[in-house]
Amino acid sequence: MTPREIIAEAWAITRREKSLRRWGFFTSFFETLLTIKLIGYQIYFLHAYLVGREVGLFDDFNWLLDNVPFWVFLTIIITFLVLLAIEFLVPNLALGAVYRACREVA
Repeated sequence: MTPREIIAEAWAITRREKSLRRWGFFTSFFETLLTIKLIGYQIYFLHAYLVGREVGLFDDFNWLLDNVPFWVFLTIIITFLVLLAIEFLVPNLALGAVYRACREVA
């Protein structure tokens, strides 16, 4: 098979199997969230460096603890940790689901 035929057949399978599209969207969404979060941290560290301020990894949490009510702080931290766990686990689980769906199709 030529590369063009392989791509055409893969696209046909993707169009036919809705679960592949669902899992693909699901994993891409959470990978994008993780990437946005990591880029946000890098921008924060760059800004702090350019201003001349010493910065640590948990400075944003310290700022939150000092400036918002404790229940808001706790809600944000729990949400952050749950999303972080999801963002690390879901892409691997989705890859397994896509692999299984492809094996069933073939």
